[in-house]
Amino acid sequence: MDLVQLRFLPQTGQCEMVVKLNVVFEGININEEIHSVRKITDTIGSLIEHTKNKLTKIINDKKSTSDNQITDQFYDIPVSFKRKSHKHSKVFPNDESLQLFLLEDHDKTIVQIFDKKFLLQVNPPLIKNIQLPKILYASYVIQPSKFHALYTNKVFSHFTWYKSLDLISWEEVGNSYDYTINKNDLGHYLKVVCVPVSDKLSEGPPAEAISQRTVQEFPELPMCPFQSRHQYTKNILQKIDFRFLTYNTLSNRYTEMNLAFSYCPSEVLAIDYRKQLIYQELKGYNADIICLQEIDNREYNNYFREKLSELGYVSKFHRKGHNISEGLLCATRKTRYQLLSCQQVVLTEALRIKKLFEPLNQLLNKNRDLKKSFMKQSTSLQVTTLKCKEVNRIMVIGNTHLYYHPSATAIRLLQAHIITSYLSDVKKRMSCEWKNFEVDVILCGDFNSSPGGAIYNFLSEGSIPADNEFCLQISEEGKVNFSHELNFISACGTPKYTNYTDDFKSCLDYIFIQEKKIEVKQIIPLPEEELEQYIGLPNEVYPSDHVALVVDLQFKDQI
Repeated sequence: MDLVQLRFLPQTGQCEMVVKLNVVFEGININEEIHSVRKITDTIGSLIEHTKNKLTKIINDKKSTSDNQITDQFYDIPVSFKRKSHKHSKVFPNDESLQLFLLEDHDKTIVQIFDKKFLLQVNPPLIKNIQLPKILYASYVIQPSKFHALYTNKVFSHFTWYKSLDLISWEEVGNSYDYTINKNDLGHYLKVVCVPVSDKLSEGPPAEAISQRTVQEFPELPMCPFQSRHQYTKNILQKIDFRFLTYNTLSNRYTEMNLAFSYCPSEVLAIDYRKQLIYQELKGYNADIICLQEIDNREYNNYFREKLSELGYVSKFHRKGHNISEGLLCATRKTRYQLLSCQQVVLTEALRIKKLFEPLNQLLNKNRDLKKSFMKQSTSLQVTTLKCKEVNRIMVIGNTHLYYHPSATAIRLLQAHIITSYLSDVKKRMSCEWKNFEVDVILCGDFNSSPGGAIYNFLSEGSIPADNEFCLQISEEGKVNFSHELNFISACGTPKYTNYTDDFKSCLDYIFIQEKKIEVKQIIPLPEEELEQYIGLPNEVYPSDHVALVVDLQFKDQI
């Protein structure tokens, strides 16, 4: 028996019925896929009427075309939902809500449209979007660059890979979610076909994606400007000295999603190219602590985790907000640090459940629009605690990437306040636990805030006036009281550029250290003047639209 699919669409709060019809009605051949959509709060009767109206329009349109005159007739088209049993059939009442209907057992529910009967499938798996990377390089692992599916278990689903020279004749080459491109694939197009499978092992309609270009040879890596920076980082530090790095590496999620980097050739914008440069750059800095933003989940699991381990690092990665495909990474040198903990703090979750933020919650409850905007963000803080093996120090490392929107300074200020409050609380707890150790806090990342702005001033000065324009956006009554006692300074100062694109160039990235406890020994020079010869980053020698901040630091007096 043919199938009717009925799905709840969580993102829109709607219910969609899909049926492939091939019937003849009053001499009109209807061979189409019908999509009927109603709100989940609507009734079965509403869905039936919507389906009838769609079919009526199709019939009238076809008759108008064949008769060369407009037809607007009404047709009493049979459409019903019935539960079949061995004795009789039960027709579902039209006033039953779709929400309740979807909760019922529908193993034997039949949908009749015209004189045809279909077996109902509720929430069968469906692939909404599947795509392959724009550039394919031989000798690298490929996966779908986009895979958006509903009611689908990727582990149970069936993936089949094919290659072709002419897009006509296809040869099967693989049967898993990943496919390792080999030299024999050079010059071929690739195709992946997926049959989605649900947790209950029901199958949905297959979907496929075909590469836009053929597989090509990976190019020889060029000499890059970061290699001149490596001249300052050849030595390995020890004892009270350590090298710290922060770097927004530009997620593949954003290069694939938009045309913001149209000035960069596709071949070098591809993540398989850029990740080679990122790795070579990180390797040459010999940093003791590495904090990265916009690392892709797939690239961490398939590439960076192993590569960093080979260099002697323990690395931890968290997807931003637990659900975004890119996130935060902290890597620490195993010979120098014992990893005590590494956790992700989603700022909206912290605001909602942490007693520490009850006063802020009460404040935001008086500004519902701002709170609503704030709670939509997935901004996170990665907190790593380390025990130094060579000196009696505990380090609390905060790594973050604040909300980007230019007009959202008030939201970033709220985020900065939550971050400093949380880090101060962790410092207090660690100081109680490790009484014979000095506890140091470092906060780094992409703050999407330029020098002299509210966020930079708040972090570096320790407070912000209640009558600041952004504080007044939070509380018109001037009740904002944001301050911290972390005594931060920007270890690398305020470079001219840390972010460099064709339409925006500024300093957005910082490493904030506690001035009374840590001092700067050497700032690894940034290529500020050299950047100005380019329209924007990334390009063939710069793998990101940001540049890495690298600094040699030294602990001050020991206990």
